[in-house]
Formats: sequence, structure tokens, C-alpha cells
Amino acid sequence: MAEQLESSAEEIAEHAHHSALPYYAVWGALVALTFTTFLISRVNLGWGNLPIALAIASTKAGLVVWFFMHLRDARGLNRVTFFVSLGFFALLFAFTILDVTTRYPPTNPPNGFDKDRAAQFFHDEGVPHHSSE
Repeated sequence: MAEQLESSAEEIAEHAHHSALPYYAVWGALVALTFTTFLISRVNLGWGNLPIALAIASTKAGLVVWFFMHLRDARGLNRVTFFVSLGFFALLFAFTILDVTTRYPPTNPPNGFDKDRAAQFFHDEGVPHHSSE
């Protein structure tokens, strides 16, 4: 029992001496990635905009989970649960992309999403527009 108390005290002391420097560095990286997302949104890369935006968002989410949610300090089941969840999310995302890319062509809009046509059906507030005509 004394050994168990000593090991617990050592673990508490080990966790108590964390420096704030990594948190400031991660915060700086998050700000830089947010700024990068803004800059990339202003450039038309065609089909490349979405993958780049998703990669930046995933990197930011990974930094938050790893450092601010202390997954780097977690052991065992917490890490397994997180990575299994990521795996299921990747499957969901992959099957959605597979579904959209393999659809019968007439089911997809011919020119993609049309803002002007969508504006005919919705007000600025997002409430469906019903005319009495």
C-alpha cells in the first residue's frame, strides 16, 4: 500500500510541473492555421479547396484534442476510444464521398449549387418563402 501511495504521489508531482510554453505554441499554431484557412478561402483552387480546408480543420482539431484535452497524457482506453471513433468517422466520411461520386448522373444538379436559384426559395433569414401567387 505504501508503494501505491508513493507511485500516486510521483504521478501527481510529474503532472504538476507542466510548462505553459507548449500551450502558447499550440495557440499560436491554431491562430496561424485559422489565418491560413481564411487566406485559402479567398483563393479559387477548384476542387482543391475542400480537401485543403478539411486538412487544416483536422489538424486544428487534432492539436486541440492532443494538447488542450490532454490526450497525450491519457493512457489505455481513452486513446483507444478516441482512435476507434476517428476510424468510424473516416468510414462514414468515405462512404458519403463514395455515394456522392458514384450516383447516377441525372440525380446530381447539372451546374452544382446555384445561389441565385436557392435565393428564390428562401428569405435572407433562411425561412422558406411561400408566395400567394
